[in-house]
Amino acid sequence: MKKLNFLPFIILSVSLGIYACNNPKNTDVSLDEVDSLGSVGTDTVRKAEINLEPCYLATIGKDSAFLEIKQHDKKLDGKILYQYNDDRKPMYGAFTGKIQGDTLTIEVRDISTEQMQEITFLIREEQIIQGQKIEELPSKSSNNINKALVDYTGKSFVFLPAECRTKQGKSDFKSGGHL
Repeated sequence: MKKLNFLPFIILSVSLGIYACNNPKNTDVSLDEVDSLGSVGTDTVRKAEINLEPCYLATIGKDSAFLEIKQHDKKLDGKILYQYNDDRKPMYGAFTGKIQGDTLTIEVRDISTEQMQEITFLIREEQIIQGQKIEELPSKSSNNINKALVDYTGKSFVFLPAECRTKQGKSDFKSGGHL
């Protein structure tokens, strides 16, 4: 019976294993998880920082919305304005928020009513898609929304990068202003 020399196969296997384990930053990594759209599966995602543009604009018919964002790593703050082409008053608010994975969650304080509201968005390439709550389950903290109960199919505002409106270096973004 002929003896097989396994040493070359072992060296090749170890070399391939080391190569596969040395995955540099910003490279594709396969993850099994439930994504923000609620689908279960194996997806290849990019391990990279999400850097948002400073301003975004969205329209639905004659209604419009504007986001001004200041990003500090995965936390952010800014302003949001919704203007409607009907009898509803514009909503202007200041917000703080955070990015978790592909989801942006903000806590908005309406400037005129002082009411707080949580809004979630799905970040997809250049788009920021506003989610619509389908159903909210009671939770210990208002910061924990079950992603499966938020619809991100674009039935609400879909924000795209826009030029920031500034006046002498300061934002020209105020309640009741036209977009």
